[in-house]
Amino acid sequence: MSYQYKLQIPISEDLNKQLKEKVKELGFSSISEATRFLLINLVNGNLSIGFSGKALRRNDDLENLILESVKEQKDGKTKKLDFTKPLHNQIIEDL
Repeated sequence: MSYQYKLQIPISEDLNKQLKEKVKELGFSSISEATRFLLINLVNGNLSIGFSGKALRRNDDLENLILESVKEQKDGKTKKLDFTKPLHNQIIEDL
């Protein structure tokens, strides 16, 4: 098979070393052969790619908002609602 196009991807020396070890372990002759295998199977629909990890990323703004809310509640700065009474009346009382 004649290849007309080349794919060049800059990678670190450490990643290159790790890839060479891994593809050899998997039975491929080179990183290029493993890459061709992955690309062909991705295009043919024989390969699906998924990611795992934390569902939520750290969001400092959200985290700060939650921490402030918890502190306000502990300091007694929040109003407790009585769900046996109409909520709109309770909210209007505080205005």
